[in-house]
Amino acid sequence: MEQRIIPFQKPYRLETARPLAWQVLASGRTEGDGPMTARCQAHLASQFSPHRSSIQSSPHQIQQAAQSIFLVTSGTAALELAVQALKLQPGDEVIVPSFAYPSAANAVLLAGGTVVYCEVEPVHLTLDPARLPLHITPNTRAVILVHYGGISCDLAPIHAICTAHDVCIIEDCAQSYLSTWQGRPTGTFGTFGCFSFHGTKDVVCGEGGALLVNDPSYLERVRLFRQKGTNRDAFTSGQVAFYDWQSVGSSYAPSELAMALLLSQLELAPEILSRKRHLFDRYVQQFTWLLDKPACQAQIAGHSTHREPDGANGHLFYLLLRDPATAAALIRHLAAAGIEGRTHFVPLHESPFGRRFIRPANDFSVESGLGQRLVRLPLFAAMSEPEQDQVIAAVDAFFQGDA
Repeated sequence: MEQRIIPFQKPYRLETARPLAWQVLASGRTEGDGPMTARCQAHLASQFSPHRSSIQSSPHQIQQAAQSIFLVTSGTAALELAVQALKLQPGDEVIVPSFAYPSAANAVLLAGGTVVYCEVEPVHLTLDPARLPLHITPNTRAVILVHYGGISCDLAPIHAICTAHDVCIIEDCAQSYLSTWQGRPTGTFGTFGCFSFHGTKDVVCGEGGALLVNDPSYLERVRLFRQKGTNRDAFTSGQVAFYDWQSVGSSYAPSELAMALLLSQLELAPEILSRKRHLFDRYVQQFTWLLDKPACQAQIAGHSTHREPDGANGHLFYLLLRDPATAAALIRHLAAAGIEGRTHFVPLHESPFGRRFIRPANDFSVESGLGQRLVRLPLFAAMSEPEQDQVIAAVDAFFQGDA
């Protein structure tokens, strides 16, 4: 009998988008900022606006708040748009965690800023608030926080530090859609919240993202840059008779077909995330025992867990091994059992291009070899408990055999 493969990730119920996609095709309007985009904005506004300090939550106010949520072509585009809105000057610095995808650092460089690394803490692999003050200088304009794996950063001390130094917070929520910190969704704490709906995320549209602008003073800059530097938004809303070139900008509006898929996924989001949280919790419960075994402690440095009392969205679950060779052996063992396990991104400071931004104050003891030592296990909304039990049994067999 052919062995069934348990994939690492699989989108959930994409077929529900068909009626919405047909609406777009029947309308003949596939370009961006149409009815589907507006519906996605309204949906996101209903989720996020009641939690944004500058925005009230009446139906009219939420409708108005939708105008501060911008659908874009990717999570990378959301980061770029946020950093561009800061209008960085030569010498301006933006702090990014060293364990991050290159999009965060690239956004800074494309805007003419200087990348400064901050280390991550060892438990959740998010930016370490104890290390953050060491990297703030008079030139620091912003800190980009990556809520890695759907676990929120330790926001209370980070927010206090940034407020004291008048530093802007940009939240990279690519992996943390509807994760919460003290009951409030990530993306609503900083000046900007940046989301991804890439096909590898929890709620998907192939390629897409969203930018939440929580400080109204940046809205006009974002509108202009997103529309190729033109005041087209003012034109379409009837505020001006013609639109023209106002500033430097680019094109970030996603197509209506992508937004039709996204809308169907946003409507499924409570179901998707409920199922993923359940599976995440089962992994945590099943693997906590590993760290109680001395033989396993010699090989396993840690694993995904909640930052209590915060609410993770169950985006991913990882085991962190003590050396790359054990991680590689575990992935081979899983593959032989028909299970797809994956490592994750190489820390920026260990990449060929990223080494140039290392500073004397940096201490990357936590991040050393992190991308090669981390093994992510399958976790997707359609995954059954028996499938997850297969994964758990395969991992258990690997360590029991080595132990």
